[in-house]
Amino acid sequence: REDGNRPGASRGILKEVLAGYLVGHVTPISILDFGGGLALEYLRLQAARLPMKNIRFCVIVTPTICRAGRTFFRFEERVNFRSTLPSAGRRINIFHAANSLHYVLDWKKFLARALSLKPELLVLPGVMAGPIPTFGSLQSYYGNRLPVWFWNEDEFISVVEGLGYDCVFRNQAEARYFGRVRDLPMSNFPRSHRLRRKCDLVFRRNTARQA
Repeated sequence: REDGNRPGASRGILKEVLAGYLVGHVTPISILDFGGGLALEYLRLQAARLPMKNIRFCVIVTPTICRAGRTFFRFEERVNFRSTLPSAGRRINIFHAANSLHYVLDWKKFLARALSLKPELLVLPGVMAGPIPTFGSLQSYYGNRLPVWFWNEDEFISVVEGLGYDCVFRNQAEARYFGRVRDLPMSNFPRSHRLRRKCDLVFRRNTARQA
């Protein structure tokens, strides 16, 4: 995941989505954050002074980060860490994945598995998608080579909608590299395959289609 002051982080939208979602919801709200590191998004929600007592926040990360997160949040019962998705029988309210899905090799299978949890909202800040063909490549990231997806935005949305979710928000996201807003560094690709910005997407479960 790209986050904080690392290159490529887009501004999060979870706090705005959650602020609207909290209206009329008084029962505990479960948020599943895929690739959320040390639960930085939870700390951002706290800083935004949202009513946190009814929020349960679960982060899906690697086992190493799980151990670090459990130590850091050992006195916070509302936050937990795990390295795999919960079983399909568990229901969650919001599935959140910021700047992370493009690193999932079998992304269609992963989305189908994640949405089998039937979250009401799917919140995806920083999706590597736009008016380009869908393709895979390798990302050079601080000396490492990481497989990464770039999507045609309409195609990506179509896949999610095929899983029973309606796109209710789409917007170009700012890309920050070393503290400055700038275009994604893709000058090595043909012009037809270059993204200027990532996009933020929000989907709502279509209960009529899934009935």
